[in-house]
Amino acid sequence: MYKFISDFYEKSNEKLHMALALEKAIEYQPNNGDYLFSAAYNYSESELEQMSLVHYSKKIQFEPDGSDSALNNLGVTLKSLDLKYKSVEYYRQAEQQGSTLSASNLFQRVHYTQLN
Repeated sequence: MYKFISDFYEKSNEKLHMALALEKAIEYQPNNGDYLFSAAYNYSESELEQMSLVHYSKKIQFEPDGSDSALNNLGVTLKSLDLKYKSVEYYRQAEQQGSTLSASNLFQRVHYTQLN
């Protein structure tokens, strides 16, 4: 039911409401990686990075293999919180799982650091 509500909010591009509906869905399915990832992403889009960190971390905990996108996004979120060196750790982990986006983020991070 709450996933249905989340889908409704997605159609109207209401990121925070979507995340909150997913939050309720997670109460009933706490190990659902798709719900955790979507909630984390939508919290991040709503500038609630702390909530995003919690949900990406849970996603990685429950599904350590195949969490390259969550690891990368966790790195992006940490960078937005000015935890740039910690973000590199997660970019590297995502890269090890095959994330090309993470490799790009890592390159930009290292390249930017060398320029400044």
